[in-house]
Amino acid sequence: MFAEFDQNKVWMNVDGRDVQLKLVKETRGERESVGSKWTRTLAGPNIAVTSTYVATRVCAANDENCESTDYDATFVVKKGKRTQTVRAFGWCGC
Repeated sequence: MFAEFDQNKVWMNVDGRDVQLKLVKETRGERESVGSKWTRTLAGPNIAVTSTYVATRVCAANDENCESTDYDATFVVKKGKRTQTVRAFGWCGC
C-alpha cells in the first residue's frame, strides 16, 4: 500500500487491480512509545481495509541520530464476503 502526497487517498492492489481507497477513520494517540497502536480504515468500491500498526521501536527523546520508528502491521481486507489478513513489518522515517 502506498500514498502519493495525500495520505487520505491510498492505492492498493486487490485481485491484480490497483484500487483507490479513501480514508474513512483514523485513531492515533499523541505520544508514540513501544507498544502504542494506531489504526486506519480505508474504503473503496466494495472494499474495506483496516490497518493496525504497533510501534516496536521508537527513538529515545535525546537521540538526535535516530529518525525512524519500527512497526508491526496487520491489514484486514474485506471484499464482498471474502476477508484476508496480511501481517507485515517495516519502518517509517528518514
